[in-house]
Amino acid sequence: MKPATALYDTSTWLTPDERMALRDDEAELLKRCAPYLDCWWWRLNNLYIIADEYGQEVMFRCRPAQVMLFCMLWFLNIILKARQLGFSTAIQIFILDHAIFNDNRKCGVIAQAFMASYNGHIPLDIRIAATQEELYGPENTAERIGRIKGAYHPERGLFTLAASHLSGRADARETLRHEILGTMAWQRLQQKINKRS
Repeated sequence: MKPATALYDTSTWLTPDERMALRDDEAELLKRCAPYLDCWWWRLNNLYIIADEYGQEVMFRCRPAQVMLFCMLWFLNIILKARQLGFSTAIQIFILDHAIFNDNRKCGVIAQAFMASYNGHIPLDIRIAATQEELYGPENTAERIGRIKGAYHPERGLFTLAASHLSGRADARETLRHEILGTMAWQRLQQKINKRS
Protein backbone atom coordinates (compact mmCIF):
# COMPACT_ATOMS: atom_id res chain seq x y z
CA MET A 1 0.00 0.00 0.00
CA LYS A 2 1.26 3.49 -0.85
CA PRO A 3 -0.27 6.95 -1.33
CA ALA A 4 -1.64 7.72 -4.79
CA THR A 5 0.92 10.51 -5.20
CA ALA A 6 3.91 8.23 -4.50
CA LEU A 7 6.09 8.18 -7.62
CA TYR A 8 8.51 5.32 -6.94
CA ASP A 9 8.07 1.80 -5.65
CA THR A 10 9.93 0.27 -2.74
CA SER A 11 12.58 -1.28 -4.98
CA THR A 12 14.16 2.20 -5.19
CA TRP A 13 14.30 2.60 -1.39
CA LEU A 14 17.49 2.59 0.64
CA THR A 15 17.94 -0.25 3.08
CA PRO A 16 18.26 0.83 6.72
CA ASP A 17 21.91 -0.29 6.72
CA GLU A 18 22.61 1.67 3.52
CA ARG A 19 21.00 4.82 4.94
CA MET A 20 22.87 4.60 8.23
CA ALA A 21 26.16 4.05 6.38
CA LEU A 22 25.53 7.21 4.33
CA ARG A 23 24.64 9.49 7.26
CA ASP A 24 28.16 10.93 7.46
CA ASP A 25 28.74 11.19 3.69
CA GLU A 26 26.38 13.90 2.40
CA ALA A 27 27.83 13.90 -1.13
CA GLU A 28 27.28 10.17 -1.57
CA LEU A 29 23.84 10.40 0.05
CA LEU A 30 22.82 13.17 -2.36
CA LYS A 31 24.13 11.19 -5.34
CA ARG A 32 22.15 8.09 -4.30
CA CYS A 33 18.96 10.00 -3.47
CA ALA A 34 18.89 12.75 -6.13
CA PRO A 35 16.78 10.83 -8.69
CA TYR A 36 13.98 10.37 -6.13
CA LEU A 37 13.89 13.68 -4.25
CA ASP A 38 10.86 14.87 -6.22
CA CYS A 39 8.67 12.39 -4.32
CA TRP A 40 7.59 13.23 -0.77
CA TRP A 41 6.76 9.59 -0.01
CA TRP A 42 10.23 8.44 -1.06
CA ARG A 43 11.88 11.18 1.01
CA LEU A 44 9.77 10.36 4.06
CA ASN A 45 10.79 6.71 3.99
CA ASN A 46 14.46 7.15 3.08
CA LEU A 47 16.00 10.41 4.30
CA TYR A 48 15.17 10.82 7.96
CA ILE A 49 16.92 9.36 10.99
CA ILE A 50 15.12 9.35 14.33
CA ALA A 51 15.63 8.07 17.86
CA ASP A 52 13.50 4.99 18.46
CA GLU A 53 11.66 4.19 21.71
CA TYR A 54 14.98 2.94 23.16
CA GLY A 55 16.92 6.09 22.22
CA GLN A 56 18.80 4.39 19.37
CA GLU A 57 19.30 6.18 16.05
CA VAL A 58 17.34 4.39 13.33
CA MET A 59 16.13 5.19 9.85
CA PHE A 60 12.53 6.38 9.84
CA ARG A 61 10.27 4.08 7.88
CA CYS A 62 6.49 4.35 8.01
CA ARG A 63 4.71 1.73 10.09
CA PRO A 64 1.45 0.18 8.77
CA ALA A 65 -0.83 2.59 10.69
CA GLN A 66 1.21 5.55 9.43
CA VAL A 67 1.05 4.25 5.84
CA MET A 68 -2.75 4.11 6.16
CA LEU A 69 -2.83 7.70 7.44
CA PHE A 70 -0.72 8.97 4.53
CA CYS A 71 -2.80 6.99 2.02
CA MET A 72 -5.97 8.69 3.28
CA LEU A 73 -4.43 12.13 3.87
CA TRP A 74 -6.54 15.18 3.06
CA PHE A 75 -6.75 18.80 4.25
CA LEU A 76 -8.16 17.94 7.69
CA ASN A 77 -6.99 14.77 9.40
CA ILE A 78 -8.33 13.59 12.72
CA ILE A 79 -6.40 10.93 14.57
CA LEU A 80 -8.16 9.34 17.49
CA LYS A 81 -6.13 8.88 20.62
CA ALA A 82 -3.53 6.22 19.95
CA ARG A 83 -0.40 5.24 21.83
CA GLN A 84 2.88 3.92 20.46
CA LEU A 85 1.82 3.95 16.80
CA GLY A 86 4.26 6.73 16.01
CA PHE A 87 1.75 9.22 14.62
CA SER A 88 3.40 12.21 16.30
CA THR A 89 6.79 11.29 14.88
CA ALA A 90 5.43 10.56 11.39
CA ILE A 91 3.45 13.81 11.26
CA GLN A 92 6.35 15.91 12.49
CA ILE A 93 8.68 14.36 9.91
CA PHE A 94 6.01 14.93 7.25
CA ILE A 95 5.66 18.64 8.09
CA LEU A 96 9.44 19.03 8.37
CA ASP A 97 9.82 17.51 4.90
CA HIS A 98 7.01 19.73 3.59
CA ALA A 99 8.71 22.86 4.94
CA ILE A 100 12.14 21.88 3.57
CA PHE A 101 11.05 20.90 0.06
CA ASN A 102 8.38 23.57 -0.58
CA ASP A 103 8.74 27.34 -0.76
CA ASN A 104 6.85 29.73 1.51
CA ARG A 105 5.33 27.16 3.87
CA LYS A 106 4.60 27.53 7.54
CA CYS A 107 4.15 24.37 9.54
CA GLY A 108 3.62 23.71 13.20
CA VAL A 109 2.24 21.46 15.89
CA ILE A 110 -0.16 23.46 18.00
CA ALA A 111 -1.51 21.30 20.82
CA GLN A 112 1.77 19.56 21.70
CA ALA A 113 3.71 22.81 21.65
CA PHE A 114 1.14 24.45 23.92
CA MET A 115 1.12 21.56 26.39
CA ALA A 116 4.93 21.36 26.41
CA SER A 117 5.16 25.07 27.20
CA TYR A 118 3.25 24.37 30.41
CA ASN A 119 5.70 21.61 31.35
CA GLY A 120 3.06 18.92 31.51
CA HIS A 121 1.39 20.44 34.57
CA ILE A 122 -2.00 20.03 32.91
CA PRO A 123 -3.03 16.36 32.59
CA LEU A 124 -5.18 16.62 29.50
CA ASP A 125 -6.36 14.74 26.43
CA ILE A 126 -6.90 16.88 23.35
CA ARG A 127 -9.50 15.95 20.75
CA ILE A 128 -9.75 17.82 17.45
CA ALA A 129 -12.61 17.41 15.00
CA ALA A 130 -13.64 19.17 11.82
CA THR A 131 -16.90 20.53 13.25
CA GLN A 132 -18.55 21.05 16.60
CA GLU A 133 -21.23 18.57 15.53
CA GLU A 134 -18.56 15.86 15.34
CA LEU A 135 -17.52 16.74 18.88
CA TYR A 136 -20.92 17.21 20.53
CA GLY A 137 -23.45 15.47 18.28
CA PRO A 138 -25.43 16.47 15.17
CA GLU A 139 -28.06 18.35 17.18
CA ASN A 140 -25.47 20.76 18.59
CA THR A 141 -25.10 23.02 15.57
CA ALA A 142 -23.72 26.56 15.73
CA GLU A 143 -27.19 27.83 14.88
CA ARG A 144 -28.75 25.97 17.80
CA ILE A 145 -26.21 26.38 20.63
CA GLY A 146 -23.75 28.96 19.33
CA ARG A 147 -20.37 28.72 17.66
CA ILE A 148 -17.82 26.68 19.62
CA LYS A 149 -14.12 26.98 18.77
CA GLY A 150 -12.94 24.92 21.70
CA ALA A 151 -13.94 23.77 25.14
CA TYR A 152 -12.27 22.44 28.26
CA HIS A 153 -14.07 19.64 30.13
CA PRO A 154 -12.24 19.47 33.47
CA GLU A 155 -14.31 16.61 34.85
CA ARG A 156 -13.01 14.40 32.01
CA GLY A 157 -9.60 16.04 31.58
CA LEU A 158 -10.55 16.71 27.95
CA PHE A 159 -10.01 19.68 25.67
CA THR A 160 -11.81 19.85 22.33
CA LEU A 161 -11.19 22.00 19.25
CA ALA A 162 -13.56 22.46 16.30
CA ALA A 163 -11.15 23.09 13.42
CA SER A 164 -13.72 24.63 11.06
CA HIS A 165 -14.24 27.54 13.48
CA LEU A 166 -10.54 28.38 13.81
CA SER A 167 -8.87 30.95 11.57
CA GLY A 168 -5.38 29.49 11.95
CA ARG A 169 -2.59 28.45 14.26
CA ALA A 170 -2.64 31.59 16.42
CA ASP A 171 -6.41 31.29 16.88
CA ALA A 172 -6.05 27.65 17.94
CA ARG A 173 -3.29 28.53 20.43
CA GLU A 174 -5.35 31.43 21.85
CA THR A 175 -8.39 29.14 22.18
CA LEU A 176 -6.29 26.56 24.03
CA ARG A 177 -4.90 29.21 26.36
CA HIS A 178 -8.27 30.84 27.00
CA GLU A 179 -10.25 27.68 27.60
CA ILE A 180 -7.75 25.69 29.62
CA LEU A 181 -6.06 28.38 31.69
CA GLY A 182 -9.17 30.51 32.03
CA THR A 183 -11.31 27.60 33.17
CA MET A 184 -8.64 26.31 35.53
CA ALA A 185 -8.17 29.77 37.09
CA TRP A 186 -11.93 30.14 37.52
CA GLN A 187 -12.22 26.71 39.16
CA ARG A 188 -9.39 27.46 41.60
CA LEU A 189 -10.98 30.80 42.47
CA GLN A 190 -14.30 29.04 43.09
CA GLN A 191 -12.57 26.47 45.32
CA LYS A 192 -10.98 29.24 47.40
CA ILE A 193 -14.31 31.05 47.73
CA ASN A 194 -16.04 27.80 48.76
CA LYS A 195 -13.36 27.11 51.42
CA ARG A 196 -13.91 30.56 52.95
CA SER A 197 -17.68 30.13 53.04
